Amino acid sequence: MTTVDDVKFVDGEDYVLELPIKSYISSVNIDIESEIEKIDKTKQKLRSRKDITIDLEENNDNFIDTYLQQNSKGEYTLQVKGKNGEAIPKIGATFSY
Repeated sequence: MTTVDDVKFVDGEDYVLELPIKSYISSVNIDIESEIEKIDKTKQKLRSRKDITIDLEENNDNFIDTYLQQNSKGEYTLQVKGKNGEAIPKIGATFSY
């Protein structure tokens, strides 16, 4: 288990934490605990939990996957790449929305 203390969140900015993970990982559990001071000077404890299940899709025959990427302008692009994230040239795709 990895614990990170004294994290400072900034409104409107993403917080990125990079951690090494094992190849056999199947889930990530994120617990955030904090204490805030309210206007009346009393303190309140807050807690949030997020559980993420990782599906490595090792038992399927898909050779492509989709990736959502955000650029520096905050715009998103949908990328279709190989199963390991590699570019696959000259593959046609049809989108409907």
